[in-house]
Amino acid sequence: MLPRFDTGHPPLKWLRKVAKGQSPFCIVEGWKCCHEAIAKVECGLVLYRENLKDRVERTGWLERRQHMPIDEASLREFSGTQSPEGVMVVAQRPKVKTSAPEVQAGVTLVVVDWRNPANLGAMVRSCHALGAESIVLMGHGPDFFSPKVIRSSMGSVFHLPLHHLPELCPLPGFTSFMAAAGGEDFRDAPPPSGPLALYIGSESHGLPEELMQKGLKVGIELHNRCESLSAPIAGSLLLDKLLQHQKR
Repeated sequence: MLPRFDTGHPPLKWLRKVAKGQSPFCIVEGWKCCHEAIAKVECGLVLYRENLKDRVERTGWLERRQHMPIDEASLREFSGTQSPEGVMVVAQRPKVKTSAPEVQAGVTLVVVDWRNPANLGAMVRSCHALGAESIVLMGHGPDFFSPKVIRSSMGSVFHLPLHHLPELCPLPGFTSFMAAAGGEDFRDAPPPSGPLALYIGSESHGLPEELMQKGLKVGIELHNRCESLSAPIAGSLLLDKLLQHQKR
C-alpha cells in the first residue's frame, strides 16, 4: 500500500527512491501507459501538469486515489524524456518470477542478455500484441519496470507473465527454437505442437553457442543486401511466424 501524502506537494524524495527501483512501486508516465497500468495493477498516486487536471479528471483516475500537480522539471526527471506527456501514476510493481515459466501450450519468448531497455520494452509489446504466453529475460538485462522499458512497451509490461532467469539454459519441457543468421525457415516443416520457446540473442552478440546447439536454428530471409534486423523486429517476425505456423 502506498504511504499517505497530506502535504499537497509531490513527495520528490520518495519519488526518486521509487525511480531508482528501491521500493515495491514504479513510476508510469504517459496517457497510454497509465491507462494500461491502472487497468491491471494497484495505482495509488496520480501526478499531472496543472493545465491537464480537467482532462485527467475525465478519465476517472482521480477517484479514490491521491493526486496532485507536479512541476515541469520534476515531470522530465521522472519520465526520463525531454517532452513528457504531463501525467504519471505510481503503481504497484507486478511480480517478476525467478523460476521457469509453467509448461503449457503456446509460445514463450526468451530474450538472452538484452541490455537495451527500449529493445526489451518493444519486444514485450510485440509479445502482448501477437499472443505469446510469457516473456523470459535470461542472463543480464534491465529492470522490466524501469521507465524506459514501461514506456517502450506502451504499458504491455503490465499484461504479461514476466520471468528473469540468471542462468543460460534451455527451458525444461519446451521445444526450443534458436534465432540465428542463416537459420532455416521452418514454415514448410510440419507444425510443431506442445509448449514452444523462441530464443533471441542480443543485437551485439546473438545467442551463445552453448544455447544454440540445444534447439532448432531458425531465421529470416533478407533481401537487398541487408545483413540484419534489429533484435525486436527480428524477434517479432519470428514470433509471428511460429505462432501462425503452430495454428496450421
